[in-house]
Amino acid sequence: MKILLITLILISCQTKGKKKQIEIKESEKKIEKKVKQTSELINNGEYFKVRLFHPETEIEFDSIVSKEFLKDDLFTLLEFNYPKFKSKLIDENSVELLKGNTKIVIKTSEFKKDNRELSFDSSETFLEKIDGKDIYGTDGNIPRKEISSFYLIVNDEKIEIPQEQYNDLFEPTIECLNDNDDLYCYTVGYLNEKGEIILTMQNSDGAGSYMVIFLFDKKNKIKERIIGYQF
Repeated sequence: MKILLITLILISCQTKGKKKQIEIKESEKKIEKKVKQTSELINNGEYFKVRLFHPETEIEFDSIVSKEFLKDDLFTLLEFNYPKFKSKLIDENSVELLKGNTKIVIKTSEFKKDNRELSFDSSETFLEKIDGKDIYGTDGNIPRKEISSFYLIVNDEKIEIPQEQYNDLFEPTIECLNDNDDLYCYTVGYLNEKGEIILTMQNSDGAGSYMVIFLFDKKNKIKERIIGYQF
């Protein structure tokens, strides 16, 4: 009787193990199919070298994806596969990203609500918009921090980023963490093979976690902003 019971348990475990392997393989195929579909758009549009993470199977892999993929599947992005800018924290409110003759400077400050129009819901407790725009980084609360200055310095020429590109982005996270001697930064700059800058920011007050990607052209002007909540 004991032998029979043990045999049944082993069969059950093997069945569950095989079922799990099948689920993982099916999930991998779905990922590969989706990446392949988006990669087929490369010839017709902009593409990016990235590292992706699939949470269901905890698989990390390199791929080439389209801009549409980033917009739809932003939460799978680990990082871009391009040379990074060197991060240098000036103080608790300022960071510089350096590469060659290019410097990206981001400064933050306490949120100043003077001359800003705050729009609340009908209960007057949940903040919905600032200056008529949807906001990122808070979950209905008045922001504590904002980006106060954002510019590039290229060959000693200062290039200001228009405020409308960042005045709806709150709770910026510019610091870096040392984890097991690996430097991890929440704000990262990359330089692709075309000489264009890509800047990513993972910002949050906790509940309002989001990622924003700034895509620059060769003239160091922002050509597009991709933004979304990761969780």
